[in-house]
Amino acid sequence: MIATDVTSRSEVRRLFDGTEEVFGRVDILVNNAGAMQPLTPVGQLADEDWDRCFDVNVHGVHFCCDAALELLAAGDGGHIIVIGSGQGHSPSPGAAAYCSAKAAVSMYVRVLAGELRPRGITVNEIVPGAVATELLSWTVGLPMDRLAELEPALGGDRVKEPSEVAEYVAFLATRSPQDGPTGQCFSLLGRDL
Repeated sequence: MIATDVTSRSEVRRLFDGTEEVFGRVDILVNNAGAMQPLTPVGQLADEDWDRCFDVNVHGVHFCCDAALELLAAGDGGHIIVIGSGQGHSPSPGAAAYCSAKAAVSMYVRVLAGELRPRGITVNEIVPGAVATELLSWTVGLPMDRLAELEPALGGDRVKEPSEVAEYVAFLATRSPQDGPTGQCFSLLGRDL
């Protein structure tokens, strides 16, 4: 494992150089790094919180995709899977930076999918909804063992375990790159986006 700050293009390059050294190629890239802002109205949102959301959620995805392209193309195609957010598809008061960053990522997925399909590389987004992670715990100010208390406010959704999202990642990663879906948003939400 190579710990990497996805907001640093040079660290991301080091990650993929190390991957190439060990494996020679990449078959699957899962962009899962994410950052949320403190829930804050727009007029009160600190520039640093806005920048952090875009640095991790947008630039991090771009840097990783950019670095992985040559290695993905070295095989028989491959998969890029981006963990998106329902907040990139529906507004959420107090989360302007996060919503905007995730919306940008959703469009990036679709553009990249069109560019990479001829190279046998699929690019898809998974919108998992609420997942029992430290990020969600921090965002809502509840300890991990109390996250289920959020469910009445989730509009029909429920808090999922990370393993449930991993199953969908595995499903997409095992499709044929030549015949599998690309440019799609797969929602695991229990409600409409």
